[in-house]
Amino acid sequence: MHWHYNDAYHCYCSDEIVYCKKPKDPKKQSLKIYVPEVFMRHDGTITWDKNVLNHNGSSYTAKTVPIIYVNGVSGYRESAPPEVADRTIKFIKDGYVTIGVGSRGKETRDASGKSIGKAPAALVDLKAGIRWLRAHKGEFPGDTDKIVSVGRSAGGAMSSMVGLTGDHPDYDVYLEEIGAEMDESDRVYASQCFCPITNLENADMAYEWMFREKAISVFNSSSLPKVNSEFQRALSHDLADAFPEYINSLDLGLTLNRDGRSGSYYNAVMAEITKSLNRFLIRHGHTQEERKLLAEEVDAGTGTVMWTGKDWEITDLDAYVHHIIGRKKACPAFDALEKQTHENHVFGSETEDYMHFDSFIGTLMSDGRYEKLNGYSSIYAEDYSSVTKDVDLLKRISLINPMNYIKLCGTKHVAEHFRIRVGSMDADTSFGIAFTLAKALEAAGHQDVDYALVWGSGHCDADYPGEFSAWLDDRVKRDNLQ
Repeated sequence: MHWHYNDAYHCYCSDEIVYCKKPKDPKKQSLKIYVPEVFMRHDGTITWDKNVLNHNGSSYTAKTVPIIYVNGVSGYRESAPPEVADRTIKFIKDGYVTIGVGSRGKETRDASGKSIGKAPAALVDLKAGIRWLRAHKGEFPGDTDKIVSVGRSAGGAMSSMVGLTGDHPDYDVYLEEIGAEMDESDRVYASQCFCPITNLENADMAYEWMFREKAISVFNSSSLPKVNSEFQRALSHDLADAFPEYINSLDLGLTLNRDGRSGSYYNAVMAEITKSLNRFLIRHGHTQEERKLLAEEVDAGTGTVMWTGKDWEITDLDAYVHHIIGRKKACPAFDALEKQTHENHVFGSETEDYMHFDSFIGTLMSDGRYEKLNGYSSIYAEDYSSVTKDVDLLKRISLINPMNYIKLCGTKHVAEHFRIRVGSMDADTSFGIAFTLAKALEAAGHQDVDYALVWGSGHCDADYPGEFSAWLDDRVKRDNLQ
């Protein structure tokens, strides 16, 4: 293993390492290892027994320091190993050994032009990288029993999957195909999921449940505003109406009433939005008067933010969407009518690069209810109806949805800790997606699920500085005492 020193970031960096024996794209199916300088000497040898305090006061050696496993699967795209200067640097500065792992993605093709990166390729690659780390334990600093998966957006979805499906046999055939280390485990210690774009089969109805009050389809975006057609507005209404039935089928211990704007599930989502706002006000307002001024600035005269006598509260999701966050995507948000989204692309096949995947939309179109509406085409019904007839597609859809593996909680497959963070301004998917994932984990008996909305943050890097490392160090300390 060859190392070089990075003067700017005070760490040692490995060359790119291909993590499987039969790679389909060696450039993507590779990883880089980044080691804080305190754990290595200039000759490349490791200082195994030196105790080092990080900025949280936690003590680690080269044998015990956690490994942060950072993927680059944003937008379900292919990714070379993330470099030291982008998403990895904050973890290196926090004192952790950090892995930048690459993977195939929706656009990846081999030398012959054959598509080789459709779902579940990225997840399979991430699993193979973890297995490689364990197969080479001791050749680099870091505790391979303390691997923490980190990803954002589609990478957050992959991080949730890595956390739920460790060593699951569903993926063996794919791992064997690329020559992964089949005698090693791909289970991780913890999963950090930033703004996960996941649960794609139900993401369209979740989006309409949250954003249906806005006819303008692009508001929280740099794009020019577009208006949903008469057909899209009707479809939006029907998708939104279906979301309560979906939520109530999950046995979360929370229920959503048919109107979508009442019930314990709705109240819990609004409580998270309120909690996020008040945490922001407390962090940035040193006095009650300063917090009042900040709250008034957020409200901007809309009446969305109200003082209860104890804290500031937001109780109306429609007002929040209309005045504060804004809608970003047209209807359907993920399985688009013209099949042009990242998600349509990742579910493509060798013969069809973009494919539909939301079978419920096909069900809605099957009874002819939209035929006379402006913007509708009979081609849509035909295209969406094909989803349920494609067995391979249905399998691939299932393989990257964490909700299908929730019942594994408490088994050897599942990470011990989950941390989920979503920006309060994130309109890339519904708040209901990550919130439902967290509540489903809890309902299934998972003992440590840390979910929060981060006020003012948009999509991807939603977090307050230093909180991830404090969370991780706390979990490691607790587990070491048990």
